[in-house]
Order: sequence, then structure tokens, then C-alpha cells
Amino acid sequence: SILQFAVDAAQLQKYERLLRVFAKSAPEKLRNFCETLLADQLLANCGAEAAEGHELPLQVQCAIHFYCSEADEVWPPQVVEGPPECLYDSLPDSWSTYAPLPEQFASSTFAGLSHGDMGSPQTPAFQHMMEDLSSLLRDV
Repeated sequence: SILQFAVDAAQLQKYERLLRVFAKSAPEKLRNFCETLLADQLLANCGAEAAEGHELPLQVQCAIHFYCSEADEVWPPQVVEGPPECLYDSLPDSWSTYAPLPEQFASSTFAGLSHGDMGSPQTPAFQHMMEDLSSLLRDV
């Protein structure tokens, strides 16, 4: 299962229960969950490698600002142990090739924030993201 490399055992059990419920009562939600998970894995997992049979753009047409946390256990800044296809030296650097030009890529790494906290309005990461989005609106 692709999830066994992305979440801890307790979360894996929760997902298994959820997927069983979706399979019985909401197949459209099961499909949506699986497609979202696959897209997340294809785009972000292990240095942004594309799986066989799935095409991903090598570059997007806009600047990219990548946010991560040193304390993120779902997408840690570096993975040096585990299956070879899931190893990477720098998660932020693996995203730089998606930017049209090197100067159109930036990253910000925050300390002490979990994966779930990275988008929480109570964190400095969220404030930084909103400032970044606000500057885009000023430039329009």
C-alpha cells in the first residue's frame, strides 16, 4: 500500500476503516480519495518522480514558493532510510525543477510545525503564505 510509507500505523488503521466505509456506501468518495492520494504521491513523493504511465508537467508557468517544516513527519525535509524509490536529500530542492526559471523558485522552512500545522492559521507559516499570496494580488 502506498499509505504505509506516508503515515504511521494508527493513521493507516483509520484510513483502512474510512476506505471500507467509502467502498460500501460512497464509491464516489472512495474514488476521489484515491485519486487525490495518487496525485499527492505523484507530485510530491520522493523527489517528485513520475510513476510509469502517468505524465506530469516538468515545469509550470508560474513562480513557485515551497513551504515545509523541519518537524514534518509526513514529508520530512530529507529521507535517507527506507525503500530506494522513497529517498531524497532535500524535499524543497526536489520542487525547484518545476519552476520556469531558477530565480522563480523560493522555499521557506519552518521549525517545529507538524504537517497538519503547516496550513493552520495559528502558525507563522500560514501568515507567511498569506503575505506571499497578498503580494501576488498587489502585482496584478
